[in-house]
Amino acid sequence: MAGAEQPRRAEVDGREFILLTPQEHAKLDAARRQAGAANARSSRLRGELTASLAVVAAIAEQVEASPCTCQVRQPCLRCRLTDLLGRPRSG
Repeated sequence: MAGAEQPRRAEVDGREFILLTPQEHAKLDAARRQAGAANARSSRLRGELTASLAVVAAIAEQVEASPCTCQVRQPCLRCRLTDLLGRPRSG
C-alpha cells in the first residue's frame, strides 16, 4: 500500500515500543473491548448450542424408542419427528 504510515517507534531501556496518539489508543482500546464482547457472545452461544443439541439428542432417543402408529394415523407423530430429525424410518 503506497502511502501507508509507518508506526512511530521508540526505544526505552533497550526495549522497542510503538507510540500511539491518544486517539489511536482510544480506537485500539475500543477494538479490544469489541473483540472481548464478541468472544463472550460466541462463548454464550456455544453453550446454548451445546445444551440445545443435548435436548435434540434426548428427543431423538425418545422418538426412536416409541412405536410406529402409522396404521392408526398417517403419518404418525413418530414418523413425522423422525423425518424432521433426518433419520431413516425403522418400523
